[in-house]
Amino acid sequence: MTTMNHEELFALEHIGYTLIQHDKLSDAQKLFAGLSLLSNASWYSHYALGLIAKKQRNYPQAIAHLQHAQKLHHQLPSHEKNYQPDLALAKLFILTNNLANSRQTLSSIIQHTSSDHAANSTARALLKAVQK
Repeated sequence: MTTMNHEELFALEHIGYTLIQHDKLSDAQKLFAGLSLLSNASWYSHYALGLIAKKQRNYPQAIAHLQHAQKLHHQLPSHEKNYQPDLALAKLFILTNNLANSRQTLSSIIQHTSSDHAANSTARALLKAVQK
């Protein structure tokens, strides 16, 4: 089995993200599905697959991918966490009117981040919006 170094993985992830931005979802999906097999411990591939599924309005699949990304992301050291999967999952829960799960996810972000962390302020703003 071929292994990739961090720089190669990052470059391919960047290409995949660019494909998503240009709505080339089928190509991006193939790329990230392959990357998820090559680097199963990488949260970003599952995060990207969740974003693709969301754009395709396949919300159950998007939730499954984002929850898997969230699980892998939480295994990172604290200084490497950005909480992107958590925020994307919370926003998807809002979109699908699953406000209880959204509140739970947002509260967890607030609990696990410092007040000066970007994810904390975003989570607070979203939580305030869903509590209205």
